[in-house]
Amino acid sequence: MISVDLKELHPMEFSMSDIGIWQILVVIAIILLNILPCLLVFLSKKVEGPYKFLWFSSAFFASWVGYFAFYYIVVKNIKTLSARKPVLLNRDENGRLIKSRANNAN
Repeated sequence: MISVDLKELHPMEFSMSDIGIWQILVVIAIILLNILPCLLVFLSKKVEGPYKFLWFSSAFFASWVGYFAFYYIVVKNIKTLSARKPVLLNRDENGRLIKSRANNAN
């Protein structure tokens, strides 16, 4: 059996002391930037059930593109729908719509 010394293949020694704090911070930042869209979709209360799974999958596979699609289609749409003023319709005591006088003239 052939024994190979790893130092012969790669003479540069490697230890944890060679890793700087900035390298650790960069690795943590990269991991967070990849996981954050998935967490934001997963923790959202705007969708539920299979739709949450679909949006989570899109954020998982497409990362920020999937999350921005989720935000603009679901979250932003709900905000605009709730900002609109409801249209009040005149109804009689039975709940039927009362036609306005302008419609009766035609």
